[in-house]
Amino acid sequence: MPVERKTFPIYYDKSGEEPVDPEFPLYFVDGVDDLPHTEIRDIVALANRMKDARGFDGLTYPIECDEEKGTASILVEGSTSVLAMDFTGKTVTYSSLDTFGQDPSLPLMDCVGFSGFNAETGEPELVQRVQGGGIQREGRPLIISLADYNIRMIHQDGQFLLPLHTAFDLIIGLTTSKLICFNGEGIFFGTDGIFGDPQYGMIYGLGDKYYSAVPARRSEALAAYGVNELCMEMDHFYGLKESHGIDSFFGLLISAGLYDAMLSPDSLEADRALATLIKKFLDDGHSFYNANSWMTGASPEDNPLDMPQGPSRATAERLLLQYKEAREKYPDYNKRYLEVGNTAYVSFNSFSAIHTDDASKYYGELSESDIERDTIALIIHAHRQITRENSPIENVVLDMSGNMGGASSAAIFVMAWFLGETPFSLTSPATGALSTSICRADVNLDREFNDLDTVAGKNLYCLVPPVSFSCGNLVPWVFKASGAVTLLGDTSGGGSCVVRFMSSAWGSLFSMSGTKRISFVKNGSFYDVDRGVDPDVFLTRKESFYNREQLTEFINGLR
Repeated sequence: MPVERKTFPIYYDKSGEEPVDPEFPLYFVDGVDDLPHTEIRDIVALANRMKDARGFDGLTYPIECDEEKGTASILVEGSTSVLAMDFTGKTVTYSSLDTFGQDPSLPLMDCVGFSGFNAETGEPELVQRVQGGGIQREGRPLIISLADYNIRMIHQDGQFLLPLHTAFDLIIGLTTSKLICFNGEGIFFGTDGIFGDPQYGMIYGLGDKYYSAVPARRSEALAAYGVNELCMEMDHFYGLKESHGIDSFFGLLISAGLYDAMLSPDSLEADRALATLIKKFLDDGHSFYNANSWMTGASPEDNPLDMPQGPSRATAERLLLQYKEAREKYPDYNKRYLEVGNTAYVSFNSFSAIHTDDASKYYGELSESDIERDTIALIIHAHRQITRENSPIENVVLDMSGNMGGASSAAIFVMAWFLGETPFSLTSPATGALSTSICRADVNLDREFNDLDTVAGKNLYCLVPPVSFSCGNLVPWVFKASGAVTLLGDTSGGGSCVVRFMSSAWGSLFSMSGTKRISFVKNGSFYDVDRGVDPDVFLTRKESFYNREQLTEFINGLR
């Protein structure tokens, strides 16, 4: 088959000013100019160059190609994990999906976010994994037949070619949650927010460059490949497929009446179908439609971004607004740390950890801004106040009444502060892998991990509403399983999978629940937390969460 080679710039920086690679080679098959392919060795070389995309240094991907057999094997240095690509049988096989692309020194499916020591000084630092306390059980190999999805694997003239989108996602995107787009003029590589927030009219420089390409209609080849590639990824890597009763995404698209629109040469129709699939039929809090394709434009009429949410998301958004309105009547809620008599309230609406790249920054002086913006800094500050000499504090209340999730590293720090030692458990619906890490936190910053870092000796409470989602749902689940924390409020909002950011083959951006499912362990069994956790004590009025004087009196009456 005829193959034409062209080169394009790759942009990674949000400003869009300078390409990180001015001449990355792409290949176009059968004269189709909107469906680029990549040579497998080129995409592996890109993975090796873009080490910052994986968040740690030192990992490389050696690759071995066998011309006679038509196979390529991509290894992970320091690990036994292999991605084997059979260009004759049209299959790709992960020997261990859950360790592919992961730092081999870390536990399986690790989401702690901190190494536990300072690389320069060798000193202990911030979060420590308790050695021997967790368990790691690798899952089964994952075999994907690209032939079943009519995705080309081309081996000819000494080259191993895959569609760019498939190659990137299988080698880089799956392990980094980075995404890639091609607009006919350049390649755009980065995080979900690389173009800004088109829904609110905020476009970064890179977004200006992306959407500056003249909108076009999709070729028949790109439209067909786009549907096939989307179904391949969702079939294998959507973490809630089983619990949503989805046998196949081809079947879902057909039964939902979206298949024909997905095949349309008009990208607006395809983007609207994709938005409908995500918003209406997936309808989970980690799955969002985030930006249109360059072919559609950032803000067309009948904008897919404006399509309504499904019933679950709509209910969550309505409740979130109701709780927001209730707490606005009580200005004290805006204080991240508040003492009322013998009770300390610690409040934040998301888990944030600003310094995951350099945990040593938490050991310096913390500003008011740090305490406002960073959950870990807030907990460090709260701990100092609660444990000060002659402190009156007997009760500690963690208020997550507006908490929609965030950084797992911050959630782990909070749980360790309350419990001393906290489990963090994950399962993989794709492979069946299981992992539990037991963690402690250096909350008092003395670089030791002991009972001085926890408030476990206090009376502990957690305020939980039905909008507490993702890590805001994990934390009360772990508290409930520990038996050490009293939950007050209502059943939490669920959310069990670590989010994965993605793009369609024609260039729209979205996210979905990925292949790491947050769990809690009881009696040796791993349980999904997606349905939410029931409180120990129900609060039937939303104002009850925020009237601190009455709530303090109520809590003291529970003992």
